[in-house]
Amino acid sequence: MVFDCEFCGSTFTTKGNLTAHINNARYCLAMRKTPTICEGCEKTFSSKKALTAHVKICREIVIKTLRGEVSELREELSKAREEIIRLSTLEKEYFAIRDKPHITTTYNNSTITKLKTINISTITPFTLENVRERLQNGEYTYDQFICGLVGIKKFILSLVVKDDEKNYATTDISRPNFHRLEESRQWVGDKGARFLSQVFDEIAPIAQKYSDKLAAENTVAVKQNNGSEISRLDTVRTRVKPVYYGLLEPESKERSTLLADVIKHIRPHVAV
Repeated sequence: MVFDCEFCGSTFTTKGNLTAHINNARYCLAMRKTPTICEGCEKTFSSKKALTAHVKICREIVIKTLRGEVSELREELSKAREEIIRLSTLEKEYFAIRDKPHITTTYNNSTITKLKTINISTITPFTLENVRERLQNGEYTYDQFICGLVGIKKFILSLVVKDDEKNYATTDISRPNFHRLEESRQWVGDKGARFLSQVFDEIAPIAQKYSDKLAAENTVAVKQNNGSEISRLDTVRTRVKPVYYGLLEPESKERSTLLADVIKHIRPHVAV
């Protein structure tokens, strides 16, 4: 059995040793001469050990601690509300300009002449609404997705070129500046091919669905211990990875690389 000193916390194997300690130990006696005060309720205790035990249940200290936690939570809540308001404002601004055409007001005569030569007689205008419709019709297929960069290039090109018609064009192949056919059948500027990045955003949910399908196929192959299929799917994932991240992460390096690759691919087909 162990006996603890209630004043200094020292431990003894017999009650007699504890009693002798309490009556004679100078450091323990000195500790008892200095009262210990609770910072919460200001009650006085004869030992540090007694104070420590009291602090755990002191109502004033508990209330003070809770008030501090509540204050921190309120501050975090206030910051969260400010962030929600900021994001809401950005969202409204985004949707306000999302489909608004960027009108080029500095067309020179040469540019206008070249644009007029483009055959647009029956081609569908290049708008987000029409891109969504094509996606809903399943025109960006799973087979194109697992082809990686080749597949996304093929799909984007199918959006802008039909036989000898074009709804997306560049009159200067030395720069990534394009012109896009609007619903009004008028050409609007797309400096830096920013509209293509918006198209990627529309494709992203489809890419996520296809990625999930690819993962499910891999799970089946692993369960069946099908080595050749696992190897094939590993190759597919490696091929798909940069395109997948380029579509799903707008601010990523992969998005910039994907945009540059697509521009390089379609430019010869849409140059006038």
